[in-house]
Amino acid sequence: MGVRIWAIGVTALLSMGQTQPQMTGNFGAIRGIAVDASGVGIAGAKVYDEPLDSVRVGKEHFVTTDADGRFVLHDVPVGKTMVIATKVEAGYPDARFAVYSGNEILPTVEVRADDITSNVVVKLLAKGGLLRGRIIDSHSMLPVSKSRITLSRVDHPEWSLETDPENDGTFEFVIPSRPMHFQVAAEGFRTWTFEASGLSKDHASLTVGTEEKRDINVYLEPVK
Repeated sequence: MGVRIWAIGVTALLSMGQTQPQMTGNFGAIRGIAVDASGVGIAGAKVYDEPLDSVRVGKEHFVTTDADGRFVLHDVPVGKTMVIATKVEAGYPDARFAVYSGNEILPTVEVRADDITSNVVVKLLAKGGLLRGRIIDSHSMLPVSKSRITLSRVDHPEWSLETDPENDGTFEFVIPSRPMHFQVAAEGFRTWTFEASGLSKDHASLTVGTEEKRDINVYLEPVK
């Protein structure tokens, strides 16, 4: 999957009721709160760490915030680490992806061995809109699961995300409420772009409003 992503890690099973993290060796911990734009703590948000001085491999490394939005991230490598919070199911775009993140500055903290970096405040991105739909062969009306979706920012085209739809051709994204390029390509079909489709007014790029839900079926034309 060709994506620009800001967090790669190992799944952490953390107890939010634990007051003193268990740390050994070249690891520390981060304690803080995840908030929305108004500063209110967000329960059930996922908080990720992305070490900047080392490379984490394996599964995602995150913790879920408690009822007040507070969190403790254990087993964070020593050095500078970016802290990222997201809650896609509540309409907040996934801040780990550059295409979604906007120009927000995510907190970077210094983690020390066997120590806790406290009072870290991390903001979720502003709520976006829900884009969902299905990719379909315009002749057979069957789903085209072997296709490639590309989303990119109009103001920063180099910030892009590429991914595949589900096996039934469906897709679903929470995207920021800003102009986006939306393209679908598949072998044996003409490349589809939102701007060139009948869904776009005056060839404008795609914009989904805050908390808006927009359904788009993409019909791909087979190459003769």
